[in-house]
Amino acid sequence: MKEKTTFKNFVKKNSYYLYLIIALIIIFIAMAFISDSFFTVTNFISMMEQMSDYALMALGIMLCLCAGGVDLSTVGVANMTAAILATYLIRFAPDDCSTGILVISCIVVVILALIIGAVCGTFNGLLISKLGIPPMLATMSTNYLYTGLCMVITKGVSLSGINERFVEAFTVNIFGFLPIGIVVLILAAVFIWYELKKTSFGVKLCMVGTNPTATYFAGINNDWIKIKAHMISSILSAVAGVLMLARLSSSRADYGKAYSTQAILICILGGTAAIGGKFSIPGTILGVFIVQAITTGVSMTPGANSYMKNLVYAVLLLSVMILDYYRTNRKVKAK
Repeated sequence: MKEKTTFKNFVKKNSYYLYLIIALIIIFIAMAFISDSFFTVTNFISMMEQMSDYALMALGIMLCLCAGGVDLSTVGVANMTAAILATYLIRFAPDDCSTGILVISCIVVVILALIIGAVCGTFNGLLISKLGIPPMLATMSTNYLYTGLCMVITKGVSLSGINERFVEAFTVNIFGFLPIGIVVLILAAVFIWYELKKTSFGVKLCMVGTNPTATYFAGINNDWIKIKAHMISSILSAVAGVLMLARLSSSRADYGKAYSTQAILICILGGTAAIGGKFSIPGTILGVFIVQAITTGVSMTPGANSYMKNLVYAVLLLSVMILDYYRTNRKVKAK
């Protein structure tokens, strides 16, 4: 009897995740009818390579949403990072460089990406916390700023000619089937899980997103919590920029224009509250798989184009936000 009760409580507690898993299974079955090539190893590897970019952004945006804000600068940070790194690699690590120079360059690329992400995130956080600019306006403005800087660096064209060995190193499939981007995503998810579950940051983040006035009088540094959330978000976006640079072997200011929409959709779909105070790492990961499956399915549909994808993302985002609104109101009324 105790086991049944425990199982029932488990199902009740994780019912939303079960709904997401069921939805994912249904989508996979539907995609199998759309295209015979959907259930192939090559297609699944391609899906994992693509989704690691905006999945990292989604994890960062999840933190910002939980803090009661949002980060719309993720794509701008990623593209600007990729442009700076591409410029560095083209100049200091050409194809004919030695292995030693290449190894040093790879280390420099990773360090530069982390620094760029930290600076951009700190800047976003300061605009929001110290100047009081609404998160949506602040990050939308900085997104234009970072995109503009990327345009200046690239001069409005694609930066290509990236060292092929660098591309191979950052696009290698571990064990022949696991893209390195997925490994980076797993490590990032574990890091964020530790920060949110094993330190006081997670509790404070939810409290700030729920009632910043109460946390202020409770002695919690609201400004630092918001700055840290945006810093982590931008660092993850910068890392995504490294993966994008390697996967595409080039850099442009307009790569991944729909990634911000996809990332927000993933967060809301995964159970992160749009009004703040709640996050869900497992839900976000499941949301990544759902959105990627839909994206791949739309791409395989005859006559589909990028505009159709954007329409699908917009409809899904509106739908999940409406569902989130009613779900939140129902819980409030139940209390």
